[in-house]
Amino acid sequence: MAINDYEGAVILISHDRHIVETCADRLLLVKDGRVKNFDGDLDAYTDLVLGRRTPQPSSKPLPSKPRAVTKSSQKQIQDLDSKILVLKDKILTLDRALQDHSIYSEEPRKAAEFAKLRSKLAADLDRHETEWLEAHELL
Repeated sequence: MAINDYEGAVILISHDRHIVETCADRLLLVKDGRVKNFDGDLDAYTDLVLGRRTPQPSSKPLPSKPRAVTKSSQKQIQDLDSKILVLKDKILTLDRALQDHSIYSEEPRKAAEFAKLRSKLAADLDRHETEWLEAHELL
């Protein structure tokens, strides 16, 4: 509860899955001297460590040659705008729920599920924002 009450950033290194699930809103993968966002949840991380899955890139590479601006690319930007707004709203709702300290003592599983969902939504938001930026660069 103290970690979640803290207003600033915290780098948490733990082997306690419960603490990570209830406190972390973002996972980082440290490997080969590099740090990058891990877009999955703890189950996906376990699969990765055990060799049952390979890491996915956190964003798509930029296209090698520019494409013409079309109505479909403008529609893509509008769709991404809508998705981004919805994701931000959902994340805000989860943040409000997770700020209620009673959830951690009264409903710890629910708190863990909310934290896991928030992490997934934040990864989705990051991906959509990257796509949005790439689409705008093409304009």
